[in-house]
Amino acid sequence: SMKSYLALLISVCVATGCRLPWGGEPGRVGPVLYFDWETTAEEQADRLRWLCRGLGIEPPGNLYYRRQARSILADIAEMKREADEKEAVMVVIDSLGAACGGDATEQSVIGPAYQALRQMKRAARLVVTHLSKAGSQGRQVATPFGSVYVTNESRSVWELKRSEGSSDSC
Repeated sequence: SMKSYLALLISVCVATGCRLPWGGEPGRVGPVLYFDWETTAEEQADRLRWLCRGLGIEPPGNLYYRRQARSILADIAEMKREADEKEAVMVVIDSLGAACGGDATEQSVIGPAYQALRQMKRAARLVVTHLSKAGSQGRQVATPFGSVYVTNESRSVWELKRSEGSSDSC
């Protein structure tokens, strides 16, 4: 569904100052940390090369990727240290379901994960998550998978979807 590609594209724009996909310049430009619980470093490096080739730029040297295995709570001290050391202006969490380290339908799991992320005060946090099953199948309004606190603890929640009448072909 392109969530990770969009997060990576936004990361490239913030790291380089390129125009954002919806127009306009990033409010802050600088180092970005991409914490990934879903893909591999090789797959992400390929995606980065493809995106940068399409933008006509070289992959930025201030976009740092780290494959994650431990939960946010278990690794927040190291994540915060790295964000501070690199003076990150943005961190990406891809994706919340795996990153929270427990049942994402429980507030007792989601709340502490968000509290931990707030420790990275200097960096904007872009958190990628999946849709609820009912929302992704069009049976109801799309909502993030998990506890209502996934939405309630977020500063902003965006749902991006294909416009009416568009096709899958390029």
